[in-house]
Amino acid sequence: MISMHQLTKVYDMGDLRVTALKNISFEVAAGDFVAIMGSSGSGKSTLLNILGCLDRFDSGSYRLKGTEVHRRGDDELATIRNREIGFVFQNFNLLPRKTALQNVALPLLYRRERQIDLQRAASMLRRVGLGDRMHHRPMELSGGQCQRVAIARALINEPAIILADEPTGNLDSTTSADIMALFVELNEAGHTLVMVTHEEEIAAYASRTVRLKDGEIFAEEHRQTHA
Repeated sequence: MISMHQLTKVYDMGDLRVTALKNISFEVAAGDFVAIMGSSGSGKSTLLNILGCLDRFDSGSYRLKGTEVHRRGDDELATIRNREIGFVFQNFNLLPRKTALQNVALPLLYRRERQIDLQRAASMLRRVGLGDRMHHRPMELSGGQCQRVAIARALINEPAIILADEPTGNLDSTTSADIMALFVELNEAGHTLVMVTHEEEIAAYASRTVRLKDGEIFAEEHRQTHA
């Protein structure tokens, strides 16, 4: 599914060059659930942005489903993002004036489908337990419900991989556990997930944890079962 080899990312900040990632090599197989951990400045957000084709790297290789990402133009990367990757963010990134149903259907609009399949969007909302909240706007939903809408939106295009950036960062512990139970359910159904988190109890839900320090992988942990 994902293969990275000797990947390096450097930011030029005037006279200062900051190496955000250095010689990163790892793989994610179809059906994996991987947590990426590290302190602030460790490179985990940069790595997630590169995985999501939101940022480019300077050297090395990144292949997504056999496609060498580095050789693709901006339009091709946008197509990869829309068709192959589902994003879940800490702040949900929902449009406040749109209903849950309309928010979930947005990626279909970006694909310029001639007729937006609201039935598919409704099916995704029912899948995440929000069948009775389809016509509510974000301000009418709890934080946990907003995150479920965001997860449904991430699933709408049946992506190869779901990337989650601190998906429980704005949620209380009970709601966080509910959201992680949903992630585990999705993973057990065959979805591939990569999640950035700084919380050990959240990383414990993943079957594997990759730890970053100063832009390098310094440890990997595997678990037999989900928490």
